Formats: sequence, structure tokens, C-alpha cells
Amino acid sequence: GKIPVGDGGDDIRLMVNQGNALGRYMALNGFRSGVIEADGGIDLIDQWGVFAAYRHVWNSKWRSSLVVSTAQADNPDEAGDQAAQYDSVHTNLIYSPASMLDLGAEAIYGRKELESGDSGSLNRLQLTAIYKF
Repeated sequence: GKIPVGDGGDDIRLMVNQGNALGRYMALNGFRSGVIEADGGIDLIDQWGVFAAYRHVWNSKWRSSLVVSTAQADNPDEAGDQAAQYDSVHTNLIYSPASMLDLGAEAIYGRKELESGDSGSLNRLQLTAIYKF
């Protein structure tokens, strides 16, 4: 969904996903779709994810966003040490000096947790240039 906020072009964006075998569509293939059971059947893994973003338009050339997201999988015991949860926070600032050019920077914090309880995190600064032709 996209909800306009005020008259300046700001908006809130929301998305919720829930189902089984969604791992390749969420979290960049972050979860397994299923596991093969002892009897040869396939146990599809239930997963869900959500993100919310606020986009603020500062003026005709500058805009920024704050995005938070989480995704989880309900892995069966036989799934082994697989990913159980991903969380991230992104904030960016984008400059559009011309209608066909965007230049930007984004700070990202991400966290991954495994079924074992082990976890890791990352911090990243990403720069971008987009030319629309």
C-alpha cells in the first residue's frame, strides 16, 4: 500500500507477505521453501515478512526515506541450522540534479538470526547513480 501524507509528496509505503514457500520471493532467497521428510513428502515452510517506509520530499531536488523490515520462517526441526529471521533498517538521501539523473547515498543496518540462535549483523554505506534513458 501507499498512503499519501500531506501535500508535499510525502508518503508511507507498507507491504505484508505471508504463506509457505515464499523464501525465494522475500529476503533475496533468504529462506528454504521446504524440506524433504523421512517418508519422502515435502514439508513447505511457513514464512512472513513486513516492511514499512516513510518517504519525505524535501524539495524538487532532494528526497529521503526511512525503511524498516523483518522476515521470519517457521522452520521444522529437520531443517537444520537455517535462517530464521532477517531484520533491516535503511535510510537514504537522494539528489535529482536533472529529471533523468538521481544521485544518492544509503546507510543500511541488517541482522540475520539462525535457528540455532547464532546471529550476525552488518553496517553498509551504499552510493548510487541512476541515469534514466
